Amino acid sequence: MKIYKLGLLAFFTVFLLSCEKETEGLSRVTYFADFEMTGSDFYFAILNSTFTDPGIKAFEDGKELSVTTTGTVDTSSPGIYQLTYSAINSDGFSASVSRMVAVVNALPTEDYSGSYIRQPPQTANPATITKIGGILGYYRTTDGGNQSGTRVPLDFVDMGDGTLLIPLATSVFGPFKGGGSFLSDGRINFDFTYVDGVNLGYRMNTIWQKQ
Repeated sequence: MKIYKLGLLAFFTVFLLSCEKETEGLSRVTYFADFEMTGSDFYFAILNSTFTDPGIKAFEDGKELSVTTTGTVDTSSPGIYQLTYSAINSDGFSASVSRMVAVVNALPTEDYSGSYIRQPPQTANPATITKIGGILGYYRTTDGGNQSGTRVPLDFVDMGDGTLLIPLATSVFGPFKGGGSFLSDGRINFDFTYVDGVNLGYRMNTIWQKQ
């Protein structure tokens, strides 16, 4: 079970007025929601299977709060889905955490973590791919599309059928999302498009080879 502590203590100032005098600087404590998530914040679900949300609870200083869940998981369609859980404390402050669910054609079996170099070599700096949370098939690379010497880190999910998906992410060049593939010779192809910002519509397609 994971426990997410979001802003455990926050202080705010209350100004009180009376007919005799004004009292300023009176502070008190508000407790933001602590979330207790059952299971992992990332799950794989097989296409056309049934996904059951493992559940989550929220507490304010030990008192359980109501949790609102937004987002759905459509197991009839491959893709990456996000469930967001929100809770509001007694002072009206909201907090939230998310869980990602990847609906895949088959569970990943290959480990693609390691050091990679872009092909053809366009940078002397290799990219490092690591498993996020130690989960096979859920990765982060330190560079998925180097532009003018600037790295573009990204996360990606192995869809279990030779393809990968890149969920919506941000970069210094703007937000982007896309996909790619694992080539038969062990190389990885990242193919994503910027969806906003100055690079709106610009497509980045790169191939990386393991060192």
